[in-house]
This record gives sequence, structure tokens and C-alpha cells, in this order.
Amino acid sequence: MCFTRTALLCSALLMATFASGQDVATTAQLPLQKQMRLSVFPGDVETIRVAPGGKLICVGWRSDKGVPGGAQLLDAQTLQPRFALDIGQDGSNSDPAFTSDSRFLVTLSFRSMLRIWDPMTGKMLGQGSKPSWDWHVCCHPNNQECISSDGQAEIRRWGIPSGKLIAETDTGFKRIVGMDLSRDGKRLALIGRRDGVLAN
Repeated sequence: MCFTRTALLCSALLMATFASGQDVATTAQLPLQKQMRLSVFPGDVETIRVAPGGKLICVGWRSDKGVPGGAQLLDAQTLQPRFALDIGQDGSNSDPAFTSDSRFLVTLSFRSMLRIWDPMTGKMLGQGSKPSWDWHVCCHPNNQECISSDGQAEIRRWGIPSGKLIAETDTGFKRIVGMDLSRDGKRLALIGRRDGVLAN
């Protein structure tokens, strides 16, 4: 099992991974095997995700002062960069998401593009365009679909790995600020601007 913590130093990210043969929920202390590396990214880092298999990390940063946003895949054990990802036209990266089998990675650029990648090769497999800002994305446990939510009221379902838009739904919120999907894929929870929770 492996998880990460980060400290942002200007455009440098001090990354540390901690690994143990035990589940961290059953240990009294932080797991002991530690690997640290100072990584420099061109933009302001906002997101970090560990692949379910624990072998890869995706770090995303937003565009700022003329520097385009982007994402990078790193080896979770050595913290060495593996691939840089071109996430879309506007280059502002919101939350990435791995499928549960770690075979696919989904990235969002705020204004325009959803892209799907093979995280082992860095190759883009599919993409879809969207009409508004999307902030959050989560992958269905069937590893064939993902769901994104925009900065207003809509959620969208996309095919994996094609990036094809399957459906979109107006939730009735003025703004969606958070979203999560249950592990069985049967319950989607949203929290909106009025602090209400919708689940179905």
C-alpha cells in the first residue's frame, strides 16, 4: 500500500511516498519506507493522484501568468518523471482520475477537453469536447465509463477509452462543488452551492 503527501515550494514539489506491507488503517504509526524527491513543475500544482495499483502518480498544475497548465506521470517508487501529458487547449488542469484497474487515466482541462490516456505509455487514446468548465471526474468501476461535473449544474457520462459523450443531465444545482461515486457504481453523490446533497 502506498500514499503520498506533498509540500509546495514555489514551483517545486517536495514529494514523499510511504510504503508498507501493512494496511495503514491497522498500523499505529506512519509506514516507514520513505522515498523523497524534489520535483520542479512549470505551474502551480493543484492535484495529485495515485494509481490504484500503487505504481504511478499523476500530478497536475494549472495555467498561470502565461505558463500553460498540464499533467505529468511519475513512477511512484522512484518519483522519476515518466510522461508529460498535453491536457487540452486552455491547459488548466482539474482533477485527474485513474480507472480501478489502472489501465486508463482521465484528465480534464477546465474549459474544453476531456482526454483519456494509457498511463503505461503516455499515449492519448481518446478525447471529448465539452461546452463548459468541468471541475471533477470519477471513473465507474466497470472501467468503461467516467462521469464529470461542471462548474454549474450538469454531469456528463463519457466512454472509456473513446472519450465519446454518452449522456448529460441537469442536476438542478446552481453550482456543483464536489462529487464522488460509490465503489459499486450504483450511487453518485453531489454537493452543490446550496450545500445540498443529491444521490441516486
